[in-house]
Amino acid sequence: MSCRDDGTFEVHRVLERQLQRLGLSISDPPPDLGTWAALLERISNAYSDADQERYLLERSLTISSAEMQDLYAQLERSVERGAREAAG
Repeated sequence: MSCRDDGTFEVHRVLERQLQRLGLSISDPPPDLGTWAALLERISNAYSDADQERYLLERSLTISSAEMQDLYAQLERSVERGAREAAG
Protein backbone atom coordinates (compact mmCIF):
# COMPACT_ATOMS: atom_id res chain seq x y z
CA MET A 1 0.00 0.00 0.00
CA SER A 2 1.25 3.45 -0.79
CA CYS A 3 0.22 6.50 1.19
CA ARG A 4 -1.05 9.57 -0.62
CA ASP A 5 -0.52 13.17 0.45
CA ASP A 6 -4.05 13.39 1.87
CA GLY A 7 -3.44 10.49 4.29
CA THR A 8 -5.37 7.93 2.27
CA PHE A 9 -3.67 5.05 0.56
CA GLU A 10 -3.97 2.88 -2.50
CA VAL A 11 -4.68 -0.81 -2.09
CA HIS A 12 -3.90 -3.66 -4.42
CA ARG A 13 -6.45 -4.03 -7.20
CA VAL A 14 -7.35 -7.56 -6.07
CA LEU A 15 -8.08 -6.34 -2.55
CA GLU A 16 -10.11 -3.46 -3.96
CA ARG A 17 -12.23 -5.93 -6.00
CA GLN A 18 -12.69 -8.16 -2.97
CA LEU A 19 -13.89 -5.20 -0.92
CA GLN A 20 -16.26 -4.06 -3.67
CA ARG A 21 -17.79 -7.53 -4.02
CA LEU A 22 -18.64 -7.43 -0.33
CA GLY A 23 -19.94 -3.87 -0.52
CA LEU A 24 -17.04 -2.53 1.53
CA SER A 25 -14.52 0.24 1.09
CA ILE A 26 -11.06 0.79 2.50
CA SER A 27 -12.32 3.68 4.61
CA ASP A 28 -15.14 1.73 6.30
CA PRO A 29 -14.59 -1.35 8.45
CA PRO A 30 -16.82 -4.40 7.91
CA PRO A 31 -20.16 -3.87 9.66
CA ASP A 32 -20.31 -7.34 11.23
CA LEU A 33 -18.28 -10.47 11.89
CA GLY A 34 -19.87 -12.34 8.98
CA THR A 35 -18.71 -9.73 6.49
CA TRP A 36 -15.28 -9.64 8.13
CA ALA A 37 -15.05 -13.45 7.88
CA ALA A 38 -16.10 -13.33 4.21
CA LEU A 39 -13.38 -10.75 3.51
CA LEU A 40 -10.75 -12.84 5.26
CA GLU A 41 -11.86 -15.91 3.33
CA ARG A 42 -11.52 -14.07 0.01
CA ILE A 43 -8.07 -12.81 0.97
CA SER A 44 -7.02 -16.29 2.06
CA ASN A 45 -8.30 -17.76 -1.21
CA ALA A 46 -6.33 -15.15 -3.17
CA TYR A 47 -3.17 -16.16 -1.29
CA SER A 48 -3.88 -19.84 -1.96
CA ASP A 49 -4.42 -19.14 -5.66
CA ALA A 50 -1.16 -17.19 -5.83
CA ASP A 51 0.69 -20.02 -4.06
CA GLN A 52 -0.73 -22.56 -6.52
CA GLU A 53 0.21 -20.42 -9.52
CA ARG A 54 3.74 -19.97 -8.16
CA TYR A 55 4.05 -23.73 -7.55
CA LEU A 56 2.92 -24.51 -11.11
CA LEU A 57 5.35 -21.97 -12.54
CA GLU A 58 8.24 -23.33 -10.49
CA ARG A 59 7.36 -26.89 -11.48
CA SER A 60 7.16 -25.91 -15.14
CA LEU A 61 10.56 -24.20 -14.94
CA THR A 62 12.08 -27.23 -13.20
CA ILE A 63 10.76 -29.59 -15.88
CA SER A 64 11.88 -27.29 -18.70
CA SER A 65 15.32 -26.94 -17.17
CA ALA A 66 15.71 -30.72 -16.82
CA GLU A 67 14.62 -31.19 -20.44
CA MET A 68 17.11 -28.58 -21.63
CA GLN A 69 19.92 -30.22 -19.63
CA ASP A 70 19.06 -33.59 -21.19
CA LEU A 71 19.05 -32.08 -24.69
CA TYR A 72 22.39 -30.40 -24.04
CA ALA A 73 23.90 -33.68 -22.82
CA GLN A 74 22.60 -35.48 -25.93
CA LEU A 75 24.02 -32.77 -28.17
CA GLU A 76 27.36 -32.93 -26.38
CA ARG A 77 27.53 -36.72 -26.84
CA SER A 78 26.59 -36.35 -30.50
CA VAL A 79 29.33 -33.79 -31.09
CA GLU A 80 31.89 -35.98 -29.30
CA ARG A 81 30.82 -39.00 -31.36
CA GLY A 82 31.09 -36.96 -34.57
CA ALA A 83 34.55 -35.73 -33.60
CA ARG A 84 35.75 -39.29 -32.89
CA GLU A 85 34.36 -40.53 -36.20
CA ALA A 86 36.00 -37.68 -38.09
CA ALA A 87 39.34 -38.34 -36.40
CA GLY A 88 39.21 -42.13 -36.81
